[in-house]
Amino acid sequence: MTLSPERFHHVFANTLGAGESDRLHHRYVVPAPCRLLADLGCAGGPRSPRAVADAGKAGRGPLPLISGQEDRLVPDEATRAVYEQYGDTTAVTGLKQFADRAHSLVIDSGWRFVADYALGWLDEHGIRAHLPQD
Repeated sequence: MTLSPERFHHVFANTLGAGESDRLHHRYVVPAPCRLLADLGCAGGPRSPRAVADAGKAGRGPLPLISGQEDRLVPDEATRAVYEQYGDTTAVTGLKQFADRAHSLVIDSGWRFVADYALGWLDEHGIRAHLPQD
């Protein structure tokens, strides 16, 4: 399966201008199998056992959930529902919602802002990133 530039813009980059969306499409879009969607139950069948997570596992590491509030692929409501599911554990879980951002929030021109937030959140919870030197 592959996405046309128009479909990519509609699903992934709906908050971006056409030029930036086209550049991201050219750089990142490659054909991919539909197995992931089928495993998640998006193809009309049952969810695969490989797609089930143990939300109650208290021994897991910190989990920052990040969403774009204009995301059409994984709507903000879905990310909030996951947060509520994981929020009932004693393990650290956080939710950050970026207004006016789509699914492309980690690859578009605002990616550094999202990355800085994620690195800061992890640092607050005792996880240090080891970044390569320029």
